[in-house]
This record gives sequence, structure tokens and C-alpha cells, in this order.
Amino acid sequence: MKLAPRDAAWVYLERANTPLLSIAMYVFDTSTDPRGAMTQDEVRAFVAERVTTVDVFTRRLQRVPLDLDHPSWVADHDFDIDNHLEVTDARGGGWGEFRRVASEFVGRGLDLQRPPWEMQVVTGLTDIDGVADASAVLLKFHHSVGDGTATLEMTRRLFSAQVDRQPVTGVQTSVGPRSVRQALPTISRQLRAFVRGIRHVSAAGKEVKAAVDSGDVQMPPRMRPATRFNRSVGPERTFDAASFLLDDVRAIRAAGDATVNDVALTVVSGALRDYLREVGEETEESLGANVPMSLRSLGHLESANQLTVLQV
Repeated sequence: MKLAPRDAAWVYLERANTPLLSIAMYVFDTSTDPRGAMTQDEVRAFVAERVTTVDVFTRRLQRVPLDLDHPSWVADHDFDIDNHLEVTDARGGGWGEFRRVASEFVGRGLDLQRPPWEMQVVTGLTDIDGVADASAVLLKFHHSVGDGTATLEMTRRLFSAQVDRQPVTGVQTSVGPRSVRQALPTISRQLRAFVRGIRHVSAAGKEVKAAVDSGDVQMPPRMRPATRFNRSVGPERTFDAASFLLDDVRAIRAAGDATVNDVALTVVSGALRDYLREVGEETEESLGANVPMSLRSLGHLESANQLTVLQV
């Protein structure tokens, strides 16, 4: 199964210090379960039984020599659940221990020679967002697998109490070439597609210019203020989180005639402003953010990633 162009782009853009991942974190209250947290063997058996129902978990990327065509998904006949699943006992650790484990998890890229996903289960946590006894699940996919919405069904299968034997597959397209000889005939087709793409981009550019000239669209500034966020990054990541009541967010949204996303951006903007002020880098100019925006309302796209990036 060959990747759609939008999905293949995530493979080409991957860099060692900027792994392109879709990450989710879940915290479960185990204090009400008389059995307590699952053991390592129980977790392994639970996950191993469910990954076989979703082909995404047992297939890997196969790139075409010289990248003459997009990669394909192929079955990984050497699939080993132990390469993708890790169970960690926090031994009563709290938020600090969870942050440490999560930071290491999000900063670690994926081996694209294997099915591009990993799961880490953390048991024995205490006092996580008000939960006295908790277990956490950290799950990441490479973005070529799909965006957050596309991977929700896969995640549901992993957490389901009952094993659903009906397989879940990705977007079905043709199988890509596996050698230079097979890929050579596709070059002329790709060149034609490239020319069509240039024409579409040119037409879109003219439409944007007309919208800017009419005042319907405001272009972001060409240059953003220089801060520590504009510099090259290394592979390390630091994780933290803050909790908000959804009812409070909705109340703010209603009072300001805004959206939930507007509220989230405002909170993040304020936090960044306060942080830069603390480290002596406050700027009067506006920072910029790349905000993912779903394209699903526009209709069906032959892609597991149905999103674009909005610059705010």
C-alpha cells in the first residue's frame, strides 16, 4: 500500500532532532479497581492480542531507492511486540517522575525500519492530577501513519475491553515500486504532477494576493522577533502540563464570542509572554505559531493526514 503524497511528506521531512510524531497521553485511575494495576506480563498480553487487529501496528515503511516514488506500507514479518512496548514501574513516584518518563518518551524518535509506533505504560504513579493511584499510557505514532483523528480508532482498539477481530486498515492506494527499475517509469508521471502542482500554487498565490489587496486576509509579518524559540533545537524534550476544567473554558468562550481553540491559544500566548519576561527576553512584537487545522470538513481526501497548518 503506497503512501499518499500528503502522508509521504512526513517521511521526507523527518530529521534526527525533529522527529515528526503524533503523541497521546492517558491517565487511568487504578484506585477503584480491586485488582490494582496490571503487571508487566498482563500489559504485554493485553496489547499483543489487540495489535493484531489493526494492520498499522504490524507494518513498516519501505522506501523506494533514490526516493523515485513514495514509500509503501509492507508487512513486517519480523514484528516483535517487545520492540514497541515498555512497561515502567514508577514505585510511588508522582508528577515529577511522570514528567521525567514522558520527557524521555517524547524526545525519542522512532525507528522507521520497524512499524512506526511505541507505547510506554507507567504503573505505580501517585497523585497525578488529583488521582491517588494511577497508571499512565504514552502512545506515539509517526505522522506518516495519520493525524490525531486518524489514529483515534487504532487507539480505541488498544484500550477496548473486548478484542475486535474486524481489521482496521489505512487509506488504500496502489503498491509502490520496490526497485529503481520499477520506479523509472513513474518519473514522467511525477514530472507532470509537479508541473500541475506549480500551476495550482501559482493560481492559489494570485487568489491570496487578491484577498490581501482587498483587506479580506491579513498577511503575517515576514520576520518574527528573535527569541530562544527561534533557534536550532537538539533531540531533548521537556514535558509538562496544566489542567483546566472544560466548563471554565466554555464559559470564557461564550463570554468572548470565541472558540475553544481561541481560548487555548490565548492561554499559551500568555504563558509564553510571562516566561519570556522572566528570562529577560520579552518582546513588544507578536510571536508566531503554526496551528494545525483539520481539512475534513472539505470532504474526503485520499490521505491519513487530513490537516493543514495555519500561521497565527
